[in-house]
Amino acid sequence: MSGDINRENVRILFENDKVGVEHAFVSFNDGNKQAVLAFFTFKDGKIYTLETGATNLPNK
Repeated sequence: MSGDINRENVRILFENDKVGVEHAFVSFNDGNKQAVLAFFTFKDGKIYTLETGATNLPNK
């Protein structure tokens, strides 16, 4: 990952041999923050596809 992105509180919400779901908070050097949800599919034990969704969080 780029040095201007920091992932915090990374949690695996669900995982089996076919899919995985991860949640994390991401902060950027410019002060912006997002909550990110990622959905993975696995094939032959490796990540095959990845989709993400992000929501901007208010600055404090």
